Amino acid sequence: MEFIENLREFLGQTVGEAEARVIAGAVVAANIRGLKPAIAERVWQARQRSAAGDQDGAAGELAEARRLKAQYDNALDEYRRLKADGPAGRS
Repeated sequence: MEFIENLREFLGQTVGEAEARVIAGAVVAANIRGLKPAIAERVWQARQRSAAGDQDGAAGELAEARRLKAQYDNALDEYRRLKADGPAGRS
């Protein structure tokens, strides 16, 4: 089930299709903005741990950065889908 469908399930008849898309776009965009610094923080922590000789800790931080990057990629895809399916992107 797509995010917009999940959102409409919870909000029901209180919002129309266009408003649900605006809300969904805003939420996904906020998530994207939050993930960017979270990824950077993990990469920085990995660098610091590596410099301190903690290779296992550095590897753990990089694994977390990769996990966050996957979330970022998924959120970006969802955002693009929302924008492409929106009123301006419909054929």
